[in-house]
Amino acid sequence: MASILVVDDELEMCDLLQALLEPAGHRVVTTTEPRDVIHLLEASAFDLVIADVVMPRRDGIELVKELRQKSPQLGIIAMSGAKPLRRELFFEAGRQFGADATFGKPFSKEEVLGSVAEALKKAADRKAVA
Repeated sequence: MASILVVDDELEMCDLLQALLEPAGHRVVTTTEPRDVIHLLEASAFDLVIADVVMPRRDGIELVKELRQKSPQLGIIAMSGAKPLRRELFFEAGRQFGADATFGKPFSKEEVLGSVAEALKKAADRKAVA
């Protein structure tokens, strides 16, 4: 399946996503430090990044923008636990800056796996065109 990097400032959220994604066949690496993402991407090949958009040490929307600029073929998912109206604003900004899919916290296994499939398909489509 896919190699996925999960970025969330909450270790429990990283662990939860890893527990959902690995049984589905994905290789998952997690980090609670958004400043490490670019280094991790340079050190290892990933198909997809799932990034929280609200983190204390780095703005997740800016991270999405930087990821899209540096890795145009990378799949990107923006996630947020903000209240619904604010969450939609974050998701709209995330999509404008390059997120392929979004999901909110709390989430279901189906939402996560559906978003992963959607983002990976969009990334594969970009690779096919390149």
